Amino acid sequence: MQMNLEKILKYSIVAVALFIVGYLAYEQLKPAASTPGRLTELPKFSFPQMGSKGDVERSDLRGGKTVVLYFSPDCEHCRALGKDIGMQLGRLRDIDFVFITRFDEADAVTYAREFKLWEQPNVYFGLDMNAAFYSYFGEMFIPSAYVFDAEGQLLQTLHQNAEVQDILDVYAGKRSDKNKGTR
Repeated sequence: MQMNLEKILKYSIVAVALFIVGYLAYEQLKPAASTPGRLTELPKFSFPQMGSKGDVERSDLRGGKTVVLYFSPDCEHCRALGKDIGMQLGRLRDIDFVFITRFDEADAVTYAREFKLWEQPNVYFGLDMNAAFYSYFGEMFIPSAYVFDAEGQLLQTLHQNAEVQDILDVYAGKRSDKNKGTR
């Protein structure tokens, strides 16, 4: 009986230790927005950059307005937004666009080239193969457009059928009704 109690005590101590280690790891990696709607500023992020070595990071941006887009190359809404941005890129030069995907890199590069977004000075493409996006932004809706001002403050997150005009409206101080997410 004494031997069983000692085993139970040892296993209990190991279980508690594993729980504590797991909890501490979670605290280190928990999302920037652990509660939906709590993301308030552009987080420091790092994603492997598509088509080249290195990463795309917040420090790579020009320091002005930023829109982070979480997308899938075959998502109908993502394709419409990518096409819309590509067609209006000339008037959007003061905005950095950061496209992040967790899907096939070759498909994402095809998407970027199709909409004339590839190799533009204010457009960045990153891969999220390890679901790190959640740890930075606190949610992973596809599509999502996170609109930040020049100081890095979140103005609004857009979902559903977001268009360039919705992004421009947010920058003009208007609220968009495209904030209900779809997965």
